[in-house]
Amino acid sequence: MRWRKGKGIKIAALLPILLLTSFCPDLFSVFERNIVLPGWRPEHASLRFLVISDLHLRAGNIGDLKYSAMVQAVNRIRPDFIFLLGDTFGFEQHHTIHELNEAFVKLFSQMEAKHGIYAVMGNHEFFSGLDASRAVLENAGITVLEDRLEVPRVNGYPLLIYGLKERSPKERFTPPEILELLRELPSPLILSHRPDPFLELPSGKSFLMLAGHTHGGLFRLPFLKGGIFRFYKSEVCAKYTYGHFQENAKQLLVTSGMGDSSYYTRINVPYEMILLTIRPENPVRAAQPVPE
Repeated sequence: MRWRKGKGIKIAALLPILLLTSFCPDLFSVFERNIVLPGWRPEHASLRFLVISDLHLRAGNIGDLKYSAMVQAVNRIRPDFIFLLGDTFGFEQHHTIHELNEAFVKLFSQMEAKHGIYAVMGNHEFFSGLDASRAVLENAGITVLEDRLEVPRVNGYPLLIYGLKERSPKERFTPPEILELLRELPSPLILSHRPDPFLELPSGKSFLMLAGHTHGGLFRLPFLKGGIFRFYKSEVCAKYTYGHFQENAKQLLVTSGMGDSSYYTRINVPYEMILLTIRPENPVRAAQPVPE
């Protein structure tokens, strides 16, 4: 009898969490993260990066209250950069991504980011059509990075942003030539849809990789480490399900994202955007901007 009573108390304690996180799809939070990255320029320490992943936009949800509220939140924050980490569109738009063009452009044209919006694509874009997805993103003024380096000049100094291309599951996440290029870059920001490429990066080099894809595990329960990914052959996603990780010099930040994937629910995994600031290991007085 005591066992049943104790079990009942535990279930009752879990119910508010389940109700709040499973049946309130329009609620989301903005979580602040402050990461120290060796080699990061002090001139870039004041920059604010807004990280958004896994929106999974489709005809049936792009007009939802959550996304108009997202735009309002973004414009209150006034970030310097916005990073979209893939699965911006849902697989339900297979071969019909173009139908979202007008609504997507209208939504994202309202967002303000001082130095622009950068995006990588994910597995849902891969299966729904990379070319069509890229076209819609670019029509909204978003810079799409597919194995591509962008070097905007900010506060007089270059900022290195590298976006990894989404590949077939049969391919390596980061081919040897890409790894060689990344080894030569001083403390770059690496945008990736999945956390998997983190394993392939050299551990002795200072990197910060930003990733999504995992949805925070979708079902986050005390006895289920790694969430739903525990049931899949994805040891990487089960290990790097959510949060900040560091292995020697390289670092990884995984967000739970803003959307629902094909399961259309979450348990104890709030929707989120991350407001990220990055600071150098040994803060020094910033140099005077170099004339452009």
